[in-house]
Amino acid sequence: MVMEEGGQRDRGRGTPVAETEGRHILVELGEQNLDAIVLSTYRTSCKIRFIQKRCNLHLIDIYNVIEAVRDAGLNAVELNAGISVTRLENLVFSLFNQLSKRLPTTHNINQRESAVLLVEFLLAAIDSEPDSRLTVLSVKAMLAILCGGKLIDKLRYVFSQVSDSNGVLVLSKFDSFLREALKLPTAAHEGPSFGYTHTLARSCFPQQKRVMLNMFLDIVNDPPPCLVWLPLLHRMANVEHVYLLHKSSATKLSRALSRTLGCVSSREPPHPIYPEEPERTLNLSNIVPCRPIGNTSEAMLLSSQVPESSKSLAAAQRMNEEHALIAAYVNRLQSPR
Repeated sequence: MVMEEGGQRDRGRGTPVAETEGRHILVELGEQNLDAIVLSTYRTSCKIRFIQKRCNLHLIDIYNVIEAVRDAGLNAVELNAGISVTRLENLVFSLFNQLSKRLPTTHNINQRESAVLLVEFLLAAIDSEPDSRLTVLSVKAMLAILCGGKLIDKLRYVFSQVSDSNGVLVLSKFDSFLREALKLPTAAHEGPSFGYTHTLARSCFPQQKRVMLNMFLDIVNDPPPCLVWLPLLHRMANVEHVYLLHKSSATKLSRALSRTLGCVSSREPPHPIYPEEPERTLNLSNIVPCRPIGNTSEAMLLSSQVPESSKSLAAAQRMNEEHALIAAYVNRLQSPR
């Protein structure tokens, strides 16, 4: 059932601090002199990396995003459903609240500043396209791109959102994902190079073939032109000093980028081969570590084994991959160090 929330265009701009800091992150981005980078792919990756680190999203991985989305109840809502800014703010603040509990005491971040900057950048990205609106897909797509973690895990999550119950890519859903994801470079003033057009989705994969999970994951090593900046963003995360190169002259910057990125092999090992059939829904009550349950809605979320009959089959299938990723995350936490 699609539920539209009222007041979704209300940006909460009655808060002077939020409005000021929202502009401030774009001003800071301009001060980095990243436009001196000639190659648009490198330039876009550097800009998104700056936003990611400025908002401290590099400290949050896709598993944390999945859990926050589930806790906010958005996993069972249709992707095209509009949501309010208040609900977005609650989700983002919960992300950073949980992050602060995981960080060592020697690593402190300003939770409120990080959350405000992120919310305002996401809203700026939404506003970068005329007549755009804040939807569940907007939140999932942008957070999946901006958060830290492995690209392969992010793409598995994205595929769970844009595929059908048989594990086949739905072109219209992938088109909607691209439209939301490409608002990020557009907000960073890279729309001329990586803005959305209606023909992009069809050009990403062979039209005569069904796109299953493993073909979709080939984006890691062979991205379509509109997403070529995405794998590079993750390579930069492994070569942190690239971020500091913006202080060099344009010529020195180009040479340094070439040397630095040359250290990262373009012949990355192929991604693991995953089963093409969607995995069965897991019972989270048996695998999620015990924690205090604050309200009855959370108790229902953890105890439910399968979606209620009133929920659509599509919504149930979208949760399959989320459950599998959460299970992998829990196993990782419980494995011996």
